[in-house]
Amino acid sequence: MSEDCDTDEVKAALADQKRCVSILWVEWCLEKRKVNPPRCLLHVPTSGTAKTKLKEKFRVSTSNFQPKTKEYVNSGLQRLGIIVTKMLYKETDMLIVPKPIGQKYTTAIYHETPCVSLYWLREALLEMPRAFDGGWRDDSYKVMDGSKGFLALCLSDKNEFDAKMLQAWKKPIKIEADFELRAKLKRDYQNVNQNDVTSPNGPPEAKKQKITYRMTPRVLLTGF
Repeated sequence: MSEDCDTDEVKAALADQKRCVSILWVEWCLEKRKVNPPRCLLHVPTSGTAKTKLKEKFRVSTSNFQPKTKEYVNSGLQRLGIIVTKMLYKETDMLIVPKPIGQKYTTAIYHETPCVSLYWLREALLEMPRAFDGGWRDDSYKVMDGSKGFLALCLSDKNEFDAKMLQAWKKPIKIEADFELRAKLKRDYQNVNQNDVTSPNGPPEAKKQKITYRMTPRVLLTGF
């Protein structure tokens, strides 16, 4: 589990086709009460050095997103070290919107503030060079009705990075035969003390020793 895909642990895990996820994926599974493969770019680790490509106190505002989408957008901006402002000011560096509508969008156009779609956020999280140094003014990031940026944060096998992250999820996890049994037992190596039990038909009998197990850790945290 990591937010940074550039750590040695994540690189080794991907090479071994291990599943790599972020904290947001865990929160999503807990909300759904079911373990599903990642569906959003924020469910997996992304570039940890992308934040160094932007100036300090880079300010971004958002508008017209659904509550859950807005939560993911803000999380993505936080990974980039960006300051998210509720209001749109003249000094705001960028506005991210799903469609070219709304008061913020109109104000941003008036002040010539770049208005981009989620496609810019995706490429920034993956540290694509053209997303930085003023590249956000590129026409490919321009927000418009029906633009490809609307679903840009969704994972897809058509994208090289997404396919690499989803590859491990295509293989079932090998579960040992007694895995469920061990999960129900106490997780330590101490045997239960033998106690005398009075038998109605004979001398006292000793209790049999109870086999207990300690679970092997299966989650590694890194890059936080």
